[in-house]
Amino acid sequence: MKRKLYTSIFLLAIAVMLLPAQVITAAAELKPGREGIASDSKEELRITAIDVGKGDCILVETDDGTVMIDTGFEKTSEDVLSFLSEKGVEKLDVLIISHYDKDHVGGAADVIRNVPVGRVYLPDYTGTGKKYKKMMEALEEVKVPYRLISRESGFRLGDAYWKLYPSGIPFDGDNDNDCSLAASVRCGQSSALFAGDLEEDGIASFVSKYRVLRPFDILKMPHHGNNEDNTDGLLALADPKIALITDGHERRASGKTLELLAERNAEVYSSVEDGTITVRGYDNGEYIVETGITERPGIPDQSGEWRYKLSEDGNAAVTAYEGSEAVISIPPEIDGYPVTAVGPSAFYNCRGLKKVSIPEGVTDIGASSFSWCTDLEEADLPASLSSVGEAAFSWCYSLESIVIPDNVPVIEDAVFTRSGLKEATIPAGVESLGDSSFSHCKKLGTIRFMGTEEQWNGIKKDKDWNKKSNAGMKIEYVSP
Repeated sequence: MKRKLYTSIFLLAIAVMLLPAQVITAAAELKPGREGIASDSKEELRITAIDVGKGDCILVETDDGTVMIDTGFEKTSEDVLSFLSEKGVEKLDVLIISHYDKDHVGGAADVIRNVPVGRVYLPDYTGTGKKYKKMMEALEEVKVPYRLISRESGFRLGDAYWKLYPSGIPFDGDNDNDCSLAASVRCGQSSALFAGDLEEDGIASFVSKYRVLRPFDILKMPHHGNNEDNTDGLLALADPKIALITDGHERRASGKTLELLAERNAEVYSSVEDGTITVRGYDNGEYIVETGITERPGIPDQSGEWRYKLSEDGNAAVTAYEGSEAVISIPPEIDGYPVTAVGPSAFYNCRGLKKVSIPEGVTDIGASSFSWCTDLEEADLPASLSSVGEAAFSWCYSLESIVIPDNVPVIEDAVFTRSGLKEATIPAGVESLGDSSFSHCKKLGTIRFMGTEEQWNGIKKDKDWNKKSNAGMKIEYVSP
């Protein structure tokens, strides 16, 4: 079964493996190396999406100033600081925080304390998390001026003109994605829009309030490439040539988002596929894109259908399947190597796959392994399975039933979110249900728990484990 990927990604994969950079012209064509850039062309804008996993940390450089948008996680702040040091970035003229989720503001305190910052722009609401409080403490400690943005605003750094766009949606004390402060920059022939983590309501507000904006060549996709009902409206407004997606293996960009971008012939780069991404804009309207990952993992077998990655102990993790069957059985061995894992995103967005059988001996299913397999109706999981990664079966709309083996102690975040489950069997040994593990499962009628009601009540459950699922869902206890 061929993976239904946007057409341009095949060109990119080949180009990335063979060349250090690609040139994108005003017509979004690819040219080898730097041959498309005239020798007298001047670089006027450089955007680097630093790879912090499923989080945002974006450095924007022009001749007259340096701006950072978001700071990634607290745990990745050392990587960010190392990156700045390696690139010779000694100060930030401006720091923009889109909103106060930990994957956007987590590294802010460390950045503020270790890199001179001229001024900071923040969305106009008070955060509730620890990382927000650490940032505010650092701002007061270092005496960095900051401003809360409650209306459309702008500032200049030499030839670069920046605008800030508040969403206008009030913070409800819980989910602040729709409160994201969007930002844009135009410098000469180059332009970019950074959309934070805007979700459905936030995108609708942005498109409505700022509908007269000129298009942008580069769009940092909102919310790590998640699809919302009106994502197409934002794409129609921005009309990007290049899309940047800051996703992670645990939450890949949605298949629908990729399809919408393919329809617009946008070149797509993601943190998972490309690592750290640098886009250089020139005064002739052309762009060079450089990526941190130049080779894809995996070795094709003789048939060319299976790809895998070997561990140090000689076991294989399936990383991709390039065949055409709708019903497949993962082999217990590939090229003589025992298969013990299904790697992250191995079957991601494999439309047309209807049934998969996973052999005994497999202990791990990676994050997003079968995410967006919208035609998947059946998944046979082995008794040997002990770990299922985040979002592994998310957006599997046709998957109506699942039996989780006895050895799986934790149902991770978003494993079955937005799937078509009508029933699920959970072993008595499960210790916790993660955030959104069964959320938005609107058809879910029954969870069959193999233990007692007392055991079920003792399971650690995230408050949103079944958010917006079928209100009539019931728990059946198999053990008396």
